[in-house]
Amino acid sequence: MENLKVIIPAAGRGTRMRPVSDLVPKEMWPFRGQPLIAWAIQEAMGAGIPERDIIVVVREGKELIVNYLQDKFPKVQRVYQQHPLGLADALASCAHLVGSANFAMLIPDQFIFSTPALTQLVFAYRKKGDFGIVLSSIVKIPSQHRSLFPGTAKFSVSNLRGNVASVMGILAEGQAGVYDEQDYQWRGFGRTIYPSEALKIFSGAPVNEKTKELDFRHAFLEITDRHPHHCVFLAGEAYDLGTLPGYNWAISQAI
Repeated sequence: MENLKVIIPAAGRGTRMRPVSDLVPKEMWPFRGQPLIAWAIQEAMGAGIPERDIIVVVREGKELIVNYLQDKFPKVQRVYQQHPLGLADALASCAHLVGSANFAMLIPDQFIFSTPALTQLVFAYRKKGDFGIVLSSIVKIPSQHRSLFPGTAKFSVSNLRGNVASVMGILAEGQAGVYDEQDYQWRGFGRTIYPSEALKIFSGAPVNEKTKELDFRHAFLEITDRHPHHCVFLAGEAYDLGTLPGYNWAISQAI
């Protein structure tokens, strides 16, 4: 576990937050007195990850993030994504820094502030003791707030033990999960631990003809076909600050 790295992808184009994100990267948007990127890094460090083992992926045009990291978190490593080829490419670009270590992906606009998500995930990972698995996370979302969590997946799960279950596959949109309730749904969350071999699969993912990016979903399914896939039912209220409605809702809850 001492070799676990954390990758924080911050090279996205912020299309869901335009036009404001064209001026200020969404990772630098303030929340409760500090930018979102600070919350992400502090969450990783709070889960026991040394600052030097945290990698932030940036790109040209996100100098505000780079300058902030140099000032506040100088030991955090930075990788530049050379081309806008999406999340799979952002992760693959870190291969030279990750090496043979397993790694956690931490999406820096989704948070659980009461009980930080990565701390919960790492605790379950250590307890399980099988470091060749993919360990995803899912959160309980009120049905009335479903629109605030766009693009989240639903997993088909079984063999729930404590708060960890085996993942059998990804459900189609509209398909009910076995643990869903009338007023709540369990949805995928932006924290996943991968074995180091996953980076090769992300790197070799085909280009999605629609998005013109490396196909993250295709790579994810290949990874979870090769490695046992489990998920942790996370505790606490989840927030997705990656859209203007989600950001504004989170701000309103923080008052």
